[in-house]
Amino acid sequence: MIIPEEDSLKIQNEIQSLVLAKEMSYMDAILFLCEKYSIEPEMIAKFLSKSIIQELRSEGETLNLLPKTTKLQF
Repeated sequence: MIIPEEDSLKIQNEIQSLVLAKEMSYMDAILFLCEKYSIEPEMIAKFLSKSIIQELRSEGETLNLLPKTTKLQF
């Protein structure tokens, strides 16, 4: 399935609203929308904003699904 560019912004907004309103994690919100729109998670990844990707990475590190990245403190 090919997602038009205007729909990518809609998907990003839906992810943010699910996280805020339903108190879902970013990972759960993304997987929920993949099911809703019958999209593979690999396909939706290229339509995510950098902020959503950063939040997703942070969740993955917290759940020990991804290796921790070092953060410089200023």
